Amino acid sequence: MKAFFHPLDYACGTWFYLSDKRINAVYKPGPDNFYVNEIVDWDRADYSMDSGEYIVYRVVKRSVDTFSVIRRLASSLYLPVTAVLYLGLKDRDATATQYVFIKKNILRRLVERVTGKGFSASLYGYVARKPRRDLLVGNRFKIIIKPRDLMGVSEDLARYIGLINRYGLPSYYGFQRFGTLRFNTHLLGRFLAEKRVDLFLDELLYRLYPGEPVDSLFSRIKRVFPRSLEYEYLLSRRGFSGLNRLLARDSSLYRLYIDAYQAYLYNLLLSAIISRDGWAGLDRELPMPGCGGGIYGEYLGIDKTSLPLGRGYCWFRYGLFRLRDVDVKIIEDSIVLSFTLERGFYASIVLRELFKSGYIVY
Repeated sequence: MKAFFHPLDYACGTWFYLSDKRINAVYKPGPDNFYVNEIVDWDRADYSMDSGEYIVYRVVKRSVDTFSVIRRLASSLYLPVTAVLYLGLKDRDATATQYVFIKKNILRRLVERVTGKGFSASLYGYVARKPRRDLLVGNRFKIIIKPRDLMGVSEDLARYIGLINRYGLPSYYGFQRFGTLRFNTHLLGRFLAEKRVDLFLDELLYRLYPGEPVDSLFSRIKRVFPRSLEYEYLLSRRGFSGLNRLLARDSSLYRLYIDAYQAYLYNLLLSAIISRDGWAGLDRELPMPGCGGGIYGEYLGIDKTSLPLGRGYCWFRYGLFRLRDVDVKIIEDSIVLSFTLERGFYASIVLRELFKSGYIVY
C-alpha cells in the first residue's frame, strides 16, 4: 500500500508498505537495543591467524558512523584514510561489529589494539590478498524491544514476519543511506554528478534541517562554523578549492555522495514499479542507474544524460528481499528479535515496516 507513515518516506523515495498494520510499540535504535555483526566468507578470503598480505582488525563501534571510525583509526596508525579498507558501512545508532583491512607492509609496526572515541579495533588475523566487497556475505541483526504487552507484541511479530517472508519487502535503501539528521546525501550526490559545485556548497553549508542539533542550525544561520563541523569549516573558508581538497583527501566521500544519489533513484524506481505493476513487479533483478537509462527512462522519465554514469557504478540488485534465520525470544521484560540479511539489504526497512511511524531514527 502507498503511504507515508514515516516522515522520511517521501524524502527518500520509500513510498510503499506491505501492510498498514504496525507493532504496538515505539522503537528508537541505539547502541543498547540495536546490534549488527558482519558475516564474512573467511574461506574465500584465505584467512590465517598467523600471516598474510593484509592485516585484519575486528572493529566494535558504538554510536559512531563507519567513516568517523576509519578516520580515527587511520590517524592512530599514522596512515592515510584510503589505506584502511572496509567491506560495508554500518549503522551509526547501533553497536556494530565489522572488519577492516590494512596492507601489512605500510604499517610502521604491528599494533594489536587501537581504541578511540566510540570504537575499539583488535587484531583479528590476516588475509592473503586485497579484500573485495563480495567477501561480505551479509549481516546478523539483534533488535531488543521493550513493549508493555510482551505476549501481544511477540505474537504480532511472528505474524508480521511471516507476512514479510511470504511476499518479501522492497529492497529500498534505508533512511541512514541519506542521512537522518540532515537527509540530503543524495542531493549532494546529484549536484556532484551534475558538476554544480555552487548548489553542492549551498546545500552542505546553509540548508537547514529540523532534526539537526540547535548549535548546528545556529552555525548555518550565522554562516560561521566551528572546527567540530569539519567539512563545513573547511568548505566555508576555501569554497571550490576546499571541495577539491576534501575529495582528494578522502576519495570515498565522492563515492558516498554518488552512491546515495543512485540509491535515491533506485528507491524511486521501486516505488514506480509497484505503482504500475504491483508488488510482483519487483520479483526480478533491477539495474542501478549507473548501468544506463533504459528502465529509468521507462518508469521515471529520466534521460540517460541525467544519470550518474561512470566506471564502477553499475550493478544489479534484486527487487525484493526476505529475512533469514529469524528468532524471536522473550527475555525478562524484553523481546529479542534476531535475523540475518544478505549483503546490501537494510534492517531499517524491516523496522520501518514493523513499527511504521513508531520507528524513530532521529
